[in-house]
Amino acid sequence: MTLRWFTRRAGHALLLLFCVSILSFLFGRLAPGKFFDDLRLNPQIQPETIVRLEHRYGIGQPLATTYSAWLLSAVRGDFGNSLAYQRPVTEILLPRAVSTLQLTGLSFALAWLLAVPLGLLAALSPGRALAWLGSGVSAVFAAIPELLFALLLLYVAFRFGHAAWMQSIWLPVTVLAAGSFPVVYRHAFASFQAALGSTFTRAARGQGIHGLRLWLWFVLPAAANPLITLAGLSVGALVGGSLIVETVLGRPGIGPLFLEAISSRDLDIVTGVMLLSATLLIAGNLAADIILALCDPRVRSVEP
Repeated sequence: MTLRWFTRRAGHALLLLFCVSILSFLFGRLAPGKFFDDLRLNPQIQPETIVRLEHRYGIGQPLATTYSAWLLSAVRGDFGNSLAYQRPVTEILLPRAVSTLQLTGLSFALAWLLAVPLGLLAALSPGRALAWLGSGVSAVFAAIPELLFALLLLYVAFRFGHAAWMQSIWLPVTVLAAGSFPVVYRHAFASFQAALGSTFTRAARGQGIHGLRLWLWFVLPAAANPLITLAGLSVGALVGGSLIVETVLGRPGIGPLFLEAISSRDLDIVTGVMLLSATLLIAGNLAADIILALCDPRVRSVEP
């Protein structure tokens, strides 16, 4: 991998993150309603007090000035202060982000450890019972929304008295993994089936190449590219799904915090959560691009 290729990829990622920061910042500032609007309805609070509070927290200032000050602070790791909690956003967001990343990482590992081997085995025996089983399971999981599946698992756990499982991390992990399983399985099945039936694989077999050598040199490299790309996209999908699952199941992640911040118009929290989610998605895609470039020299010849 050349330094120029990596620099251009990283530069594009930073530029995209900068654009996302602008949209995230404007999302809350241009929305109707402010944090102190509810205080205006309280007759015991003087209007001058609300004006002083808004001036103290930079509310009502020009957007360009406010964004420039926020961006300079964000570069230093300071994403502002929460009006509702009266604490720095980083201090509030960091433990929630760790919980969400733990949930996302376990869900990613579970979905891929189940879907990729099953897709491989189904590709080795297309039309047989295992292939039909994998297709049926993936179709069922694809048809059931994550929210409904979470409620079904909650009902089953409550019905059979598994209260400890209801409160553990494995319930939301199961929900997220089930949502990712169909896409990963279908891509794995199609990738391995295409690699096994390709012309160069048949030619390698005709030249007497079999077993582990055939798999390491021909099948796996051909099937890896679409799966690596999918892995990068799966990170963002799992983070987005975790926001809903955490809220429904009461997990202390960034999902409930995000909804609470939107409801109370705590704009710095809203901006921080949106920027964190976008960062994870961009980082996942950048990591996938780097792995692809390491595995396939043809990728490095394409200018980003």
